[in-house]
Amino acid sequence: MASRRELPPDFAAALDRVPEARDRFAAMPADRQAQWVDWIDRARGRRRAARIDDAIRRLLPSATAATEEVVEPVGPPPERNWWIWLVLLLLLVVGGLLAWYFLTPILFPISLVASRPRELLGLSLNPMTGIVVGFQRALLDGLAPDWGLLAWSAAVAVVAFVIGFTYFRRAKDDFESAL
Repeated sequence: MASRRELPPDFAAALDRVPEARDRFAAMPADRQAQWVDWIDRARGRRRAARIDDAIRRLLPSATAATEEVVEPVGPPPERNWWIWLVLLLLLVVGGLLAWYFLTPILFPISLVASRPRELLGLSLNPMTGIVVGFQRALLDGLAPDWGLLAWSAAVAVVAFVIGFTYFRRAKDDFESAL
């Protein structure tokens, strides 16, 4: 349990000017108060004053809420640099797709790595390898696909799906708070 700490003087003065916001802030749990104070402390100058004004505005009870209705006190707003994470995610997805493309034997025959077991193991963990090699054998060589390699690709894909689905089932309740 977080302990209550001293408020910054400028925030305390702003709360003193608006008693409704002060009472609502005082009724919050200590950890929620600490979140608000940390959010305000991360800003300097005019940005800090704007955050204090925003905090007071958010702490005021809304005009549409009935007096007998219990309204959960809001937390501080999210940071404004969310787009950096979006760009990072885009770069990771594009980089992952490029790596997946070059680690699938599309541009080279699988016989080039047949003598190197470490690289062959890496290719066998790629679920697209069996499909691509099957198409290469059928279209270029006129042979039937290698059913063992296709079964191995299907098994790797099923294992990846089960791991992803299990993670999703465990983490789905936290998605809303993460967003």
